[in-house]
Amino acid sequence: MSEARLRLLAHDGALWAILDACDAPAVPARLRLLTPDKGGCLWSREAREKYWGVAPWLAKIDVPLLDWVHATLWDEPWGLFVEARSTADALRKHFRRLLIAEDGDGKRMYFRFYDPRVLRTYLRTATPSERADLFGPAGSLWGVYGEAGAREVVGFSRGGRP
Repeated sequence: MSEARLRLLAHDGALWAILDACDAPAVPARLRLLTPDKGGCLWSREAREKYWGVAPWLAKIDVPLLDWVHATLWDEPWGLFVEARSTADALRKHFRRLLIAEDGDGKRMYFRFYDPRVLRTYLRTATPSERADLFGPAGSLWGVYGEAGAREVVGFSRGGRP
């Protein structure tokens, strides 16, 4: 995946991102300014009120926001890009339902699917059904991987293997 492709998707309105404020404190300050049709915090109600500063945030990526992500977050595990021709509301509803998962013993825990380190590991073992459930309305997901200064965008498709 090239940065030129990301720019094209951003320009066409088909690029979103889930940005993780836990490892990137600049995220909430920048994304709290978004209107609801452009994204917002994925946590809701009490969790959003208490923990917005470390929450995952959904954002429609335009070219200026893409430039900000590249300049501010690129060298950290900041989140993932989502290619989707969907509304913020539909994406928010889809991704919110993935935030809590159950382990084999039925214990509920946070599922940090938006962390590129977690995404890559999860997709290696996910069944086709689990993959389809994760992608939902998204056509592709991309994480940024590699050492600082030499990072590359790696894509994952609904049916392919990472």
